[in-house]
Amino acid sequence: MHNYNTRAKDNIHTFRAKHEFAMKYLRLSLPHTINETPDAIKNKIYTHSLHGFIIYIKTCLLNNYSDICTLSNCYICQLN
Repeated sequence: MHNYNTRAKDNIHTFRAKHEFAMKYLRLSLPHTINETPDAIKNKIYTHSLHGFIIYIKTCLLNNYSDICTLSNCYICQLN
């Protein structure tokens, strides 16, 4: 994050991993996740308490969740 008026002004700098297994490290995956989060959710950080923010995120995730599995050859669906 910086003060210059560019497109990436509000994005957190992401680092590149030299190995595939390193992409699972929180240090590398968290900035990418934060940058991909919609602005509507990121703006709630400044206007809601931590508890309210957590409830808002859970509500957004559950509203976007599909009850119908779209994975072909899904292991869980084949168990039923």
